[in-house]
Amino acid sequence: MSNLWSKQSIFLETNSSGFESNQSLKLQGGKLGLEKIRLFDGSELSGELIKLDDGQNLFWENHSVSKPISFDYKSVSNIFFNRLHLPHEQIPPHLKSLTLYFRNGDKLRCKYEQLTKDHLLIETGCAGSIKIPLSAIQKLEFLPNSYFTLYDSSFGFENWKKSNSKSWIFEEGDFVSSFSGSVGMSLPKKEAIEIQFIAEWERSFYLAIRIFSDSDGSTYGNEGYHLSFSNNRLNLQVNKRRKGRTLRETIGSIMVNDLMKEKEARFKILGHRSTKEFIIFVNDQQIARWKDSTEGFHPNQNGILFINQGGNSYIRLKEVNISGWNKSLFPPEDSKSIAPQDSTHVVLENGDSTLVSSITGDKESISMSTKRGTFNVPILRVRNIIFTKPKDKLLKSETSEQILLTQSLGLLSCKLLSISKNQLSGYSPNFGDFTLSLNTIRQIKCNQHLLRRSKYIEGLNEVKKALDLQRPEDALSALENLPFAQRSWYWHRLSFLARTMESEEILSFTPHPDKTLITASFAGNEDTILSTSKEGEYALWSGHAKLASGSYSNHEKIPTEIGRFLNEEQYSVNLSHPYWLSETEVTETQFKAVTSQKLWPEKNGSLPMVCNWFEAQKFCNQLNQLEKPPNGYIWRLPTEAEWEYACRAESQGPFCNSKFSLLNNNESKYEEHLNKYGWFAKNSNGAIHPVKQKLPNSFGLYDMHGNVWEWCLDSTMTDKSMLLKTRIPGVINPYTSKGDWRILRGGCYDLKFDRCRSSYRGANAPSVVNGDRGFRIALGINLNKEHNSTKNIISKEIIKLEKLGLKLLPISPKTFLMGSPSNLTAPKAITNFSGDKLFTGSIEGNLGTTDFSGQPIQQIKELNSTVTSISSSSDDQWVIAGCNDGSVHLFNGKSFTLKKTLHDHKFPVTSVSISPNGKRFSTSSLGGKLNSYSFPDCTYEWSVFAKDQNASFDYLEYNSKGTKLLSSGIGSIPKLFQAKNGKEIKLNPFPYNEVMRSRFLKNGESFASITQSGMLIFTEASNGLVYKVVRLQLQNLFDFDFSPYGKRMIFSTKEGTCSIRKTPINNTLCIESGEKTALFSPDYFFALAKKTEPNQTKLSDFLSNYGFLTQDGLNQQGCKTSPSEKLVLTTLDGALRLWDSETGIWITTLGDKFVTPFEDCAFSPDGTMVVGKLKTNEFLIYLTSNQLPVDPDNNKNQSEVETWF
Repeated sequence: MSNLWSKQSIFLETNSSGFESNQSLKLQGGKLGLEKIRLFDGSELSGELIKLDDGQNLFWENHSVSKPISFDYKSVSNIFFNRLHLPHEQIPPHLKSLTLYFRNGDKLRCKYEQLTKDHLLIETGCAGSIKIPLSAIQKLEFLPNSYFTLYDSSFGFENWKKSNSKSWIFEEGDFVSSFSGSVGMSLPKKEAIEIQFIAEWERSFYLAIRIFSDSDGSTYGNEGYHLSFSNNRLNLQVNKRRKGRTLRETIGSIMVNDLMKEKEARFKILGHRSTKEFIIFVNDQQIARWKDSTEGFHPNQNGILFINQGGNSYIRLKEVNISGWNKSLFPPEDSKSIAPQDSTHVVLENGDSTLVSSITGDKESISMSTKRGTFNVPILRVRNIIFTKPKDKLLKSETSEQILLTQSLGLLSCKLLSISKNQLSGYSPNFGDFTLSLNTIRQIKCNQHLLRRSKYIEGLNEVKKALDLQRPEDALSALENLPFAQRSWYWHRLSFLARTMESEEILSFTPHPDKTLITASFAGNEDTILSTSKEGEYALWSGHAKLASGSYSNHEKIPTEIGRFLNEEQYSVNLSHPYWLSETEVTETQFKAVTSQKLWPEKNGSLPMVCNWFEAQKFCNQLNQLEKPPNGYIWRLPTEAEWEYACRAESQGPFCNSKFSLLNNNESKYEEHLNKYGWFAKNSNGAIHPVKQKLPNSFGLYDMHGNVWEWCLDSTMTDKSMLLKTRIPGVINPYTSKGDWRILRGGCYDLKFDRCRSSYRGANAPSVVNGDRGFRIALGINLNKEHNSTKNIISKEIIKLEKLGLKLLPISPKTFLMGSPSNLTAPKAITNFSGDKLFTGSIEGNLGTTDFSGQPIQQIKELNSTVTSISSSSDDQWVIAGCNDGSVHLFNGKSFTLKKTLHDHKFPVTSVSISPNGKRFSTSSLGGKLNSYSFPDCTYEWSVFAKDQNASFDYLEYNSKGTKLLSSGIGSIPKLFQAKNGKEIKLNPFPYNEVMRSRFLKNGESFASITQSGMLIFTEASNGLVYKVVRLQLQNLFDFDFSPYGKRMIFSTKEGTCSIRKTPINNTLCIESGEKTALFSPDYFFALAKKTEPNQTKLSDFLSNYGFLTQDGLNQQGCKTSPSEKLVLTTLDGALRLWDSETGIWITTLGDKFVTPFEDCAFSPDGTMVVGKLKTNEFLIYLTSNQLPVDPDNNKNQSEVETWF
């Protein structure tokens, strides 16, 4: 904010109104009242300050106690003074003719004496003459010669009047309101007025200020200017009387952005009576300048009012200062300002700005060096001097106190040294040692460094919360907002951990535009990518450059369903018992016969009954009462699996009696086929039709596609968010009752063909009807009974309930593939480990190879079934292919001769994986079975079933040592097994849904998983602790891969986009154990939701509890201070804990409850690393950057680290 005066003088009027001195004269003859001390715990004590000694003990006198009370000064937050200002103690006006603004925010009213090349010499009325370096000064503001303080808080509250008794109070020098109303007073008449204050508020900010008002505060008044804040909006009105009425006219209105964010702001309002101009500053920025151009109104009143317009909203006005001056002096428009705001420049009385390279001066004039030469300017013509910022970044010196002075002298930050004999001694970072009389002090804000430090620690806790929520961008933003001077090791540690949660994109491209991407993976090195499409194409890439491409399968024969959704992913389902399904949807006539419910209006009785799920359930319940079902069976709605199998009637295409080869992925052919079997948007004319008007499927069931949606028994979560989670291959009689919604199948009359497919999964709230929902009845096993003896019950005959008009057709037990085909079972192509050879599998079953030289694919073997999975060993000894018919074929990787064929799967093979150590391989299929075999004889080792693991096994992968096997599935939680025996490695509950795939990190000690919504989840591979989540800002992810050395990752989306990124930093700990090679690890302990707390959360109490003798210093075994002296480490209780040395606050626990406890700790000499020493003589080094602290191959590391202790 620049100085604004158009004319000034360093000499003030001597014949002023005397308002300032008159206020003080009223106080003669005794003390104003008791002083007050406030402690950080919120307690207060009145009395009088005696002294502060060199030991930082504060002595306080209270009349109810016979002896002085002693306080530890660190416990004191505020001292409020209430001392007399005798006439001879009044600061004369000429000693307040200059306002000096310091770079650290301090402000001082004083008298200008001299300006040298490097210093400013001033005279003060409180601390004598002071010499100040120019590097500490932001601005000099020369005040008008009639400038006079009309009010500051040292004047008290005596002359202010309130509109009601509740409206405002005067508290510790502040104006406080929590109730509607005004407070005001009449001021000595001045042409111009300046109002300054800091406002704090809670919920809302509805403050108004009346200027030049005809009210003295007891009423709102009728005339004057009304400046109002309504949260972010600022409005200025003029109120004037005309013919006995008060007229209000708006002069200006503006939105003040971000005003409500901090609930605190500094305000400055300037108003001129004669010119009727107003300027408003918020936080030192001019946000409005308005002029009342109306005629006939000339304000001649002197009232000022503060009004709380917000009901019971809380407002506090601090440091209120009102000043005024005479004549036409007022800040001009800054249109003629040409000086850069970050350069030293002088502003003259007419508003001109002049850039200067150097400036000096005495009491009479200043000498300015400019581009045009050197000029002498009388001091009377100078408005202000703004100094350039120092080139070197200056850190704000740490100060502990802020002193608010009386008589509008300003405020000073300092380090308090002592108080005795009515004198305060301190050290200012701006001008060094000083002494003040306590009579010039209104308040001392004590131990501000402790408040700043506490606030800083609170900020660090907010950063930690952001990291716990996997919001690194929020954490980094919060870290940058924390003061630079406060930062220490923990700030840098959190910053490092936040950066490890980010993923930097290197390249994004679409390898197969307008085609369906199957996979994109690294091919032998960090830069080369192999991509394949569902249309049977492959391409080799280096960045955006295509190195090779070709076709490996006939795309016309690849099964694909138009309109397919992810929740339709295929898996085998075992329907273990026969069941019966009604030939048609339950009609209105049948519904009425069972329920005796009168239907209104009466319709065609052969129309499907339209109802909600509860009404369908009621029908089933009443039917069970009318017709007793066979033992173990009940009349009910079909499960989703029963419905789909009955709908398909053995068809694997999108509709009953359909084949992919005939439909050829063509919409017209889809509609032509569906037209035979169901009513949908294309043929229904927008209406429901009577049942049995279309052809039945192969099971004799009518209208399974279209006409009306059909309610199923199963539940699901709102918005179908958990449908994939129920996908468990090999599950027997699947059914779920969890969720608020119910499953709907078959589509309806007003939907397109793709929503009427056999595999489309609808759902909605059970109370919804929408005029398009119906049902069909099933006779099925009672799913709520654990055991059903149904082997020898009724024969597989048609059931007819003649009286009710119901006919149910038998459906035989069957294990079938539920869902629609996807990338899982599409033909595959991969490169070998080195990336110089391509292995391909076609829809027809041809296994082939090529070397990217442009030669055609050479056939290895005709396998007579689509090749759905291929794997090649890292040493090129083996190639394994899995097929759609469940067969697995092993080939010699050199000669490509067939070694063995396995037939242990009955459904399409989804994954084959070879261990890096070459000892074994594993296979999985949509049948839900995972098999392990050993090389070289392909000896069967063990099996695991998905239904026993409540998971799916779509992908398999070994860790780098070949000791663990990771399985993952689309929508399934990952599972870990011992590779040798198949024993499950129990993991913590996995907290995320929609997992698409998991892969081991290259170190094999952790694995990563991706979700469809774009989360990259890192999990420790021993206990399953999720220790990091990276939000990729990608949607519809389905696959990813690590580069051979793990430095990069590639992510694939449903839309066909591939994103290549740097692998997020994983290792944030260095473990030094004296071995030749140092180990690196993630900080698993940091990821724990709850950190163990010490038994005492104050450092002094904690140390005392363990008998630690602080008089011997803090740098002893089990307790160390950082080089910056801001932090303290302890291991006294076996845990590595971090404390703040200034406040004694426990910050965090870095490690605890490891296999062995900590016995000592240290900081590195430069303070960038923390080291905890375990009793096993291992050292855990906590890093703050990706730079290695030691040479990982140097066996002298431990001795170097030991020197830090």
